[in-house]
Amino acid sequence: MKYVAHKRWAKWVIGLLASFMIAVWMMMVTHPAAPTAPVDRDHLEVWLDSIVSAQAATAISIAVIQNGEVAWEMASGTADPFKDQKATPQTIYHIWSVTKLATALTILTLAGDQELDLDLPVADILPWLDLVEAAENRITT
Repeated sequence: MKYVAHKRWAKWVIGLLASFMIAVWMMMVTHPAAPTAPVDRDHLEVWLDSIVSAQAATAISIAVIQNGEVAWEMASGTADPFKDQKATPQTIYHIWSVTKLATALTILTLAGDQELDLDLPVADILPWLDLVEAAENRITT
């Protein structure tokens, strides 16, 4: 029993250290400046490609859904460097819960820069969440 508990503890510590290393790497990588105004598809593709070129991400796949249909999709970078597999809009990435760490880091950075108030209700920041909650309430009642 002791060995199993120790093994679980070691996996937890390794996972925590890996998450920390990813967070530090994300903070150190220089990200290309995001567009400050609406851009057309060509400029968006150039910006997304620049993220991969700056090594802020190894690959990006994106799709825009409009009225239930794919209106636009693109991919850039290498999805699997071990197999030299290029990213496509259909690439499935196995990133587990790493996005939670990146999201938390981004939120706290914005709060630290006083660009985001952590005391605001989430629906004030992401108004579409009100629509989701209203739809869920209609389904459950």
